[in-house]
Amino acid sequence: MLAVGLPPCDDHLVSVADIRVVFRALAEARNKDFYNLCVLLTRSWPKPLPKIEFRIYPVAESTDARVVVRVAATRPDGTDFDWGLAVTTQQDSLFIEGSVDMRTPEDDWSEVFSKSRETTDPEQAASLIRAIASEVCSQRQWLSSDSERGFGGENMTEILRTSEDATRPWLNITPIANFLVNAGNIMVDGGFGLYQDGWRCRMEEPLDLDGVRRNFDLPDTILLSKDHDTILDKLSWCSIEGPRAHPRSLVVGEVSGKPDS
Repeated sequence: MLAVGLPPCDDHLVSVADIRVVFRALAEARNKDFYNLCVLLTRSWPKPLPKIEFRIYPVAESTDARVVVRVAATRPDGTDFDWGLAVTTQQDSLFIEGSVDMRTPEDDWSEVFSKSRETTDPEQAASLIRAIASEVCSQRQWLSSDSERGFGGENMTEILRTSEDATRPWLNITPIANFLVNAGNIMVDGGFGLYQDGWRCRMEEPLDLDGVRRNFDLPDTILLSKDHDTILDKLSWCSIEGPRAHPRSLVVGEVSGKPDS
């Protein structure tokens, strides 16, 4: 393996440990605070589906960069909300800022929450990232009691019993997979893959089965199992599986749509 040293920055050697602690804090903010917020919003404001993003941008006319974690969602009255955390390099320091922005149906933008800190210490930066991410994602006062319970009923998406394309038997459960991805999960193989016992879409994180039940009208041929971390179409033998998925033979016989005991 070829080892490559990091270039010095203003006479300071940037260590891998310093970079790691900041990257780790950002990853945890995305996978915990912002992911949990996105799941809640997906249940509460399902249409259009909330989005979670994790991106890095160059800062214009400089050598600096900016990392952004954000969740965007639209309330049923048409008001857009954007929860965000940004970390920007500024010479020898890191500028950490959290905010919640709101845009009304009349296209009026306002910043309803804001907090920022600057530091030159990587350990302190990691602590600030975690603290500000938690504070940003706790700003949920715009969720009414009605929206927190979700909508259901006529707003639920119907899942067909079978695929309309015999060459793609998983097609009828693709909306469920897309829903999970839009809520922040990640497809391990980039979609459905053909295995020895059928087509599977493997996910990196546990499946949000409560969100699936809340947002989809499922036929009795679609089986949901929290214990086995699996959604199975027993007619096509296609499945969506989380990291705790068990052998598929153990899933057969469970009832779709009913809460797990």
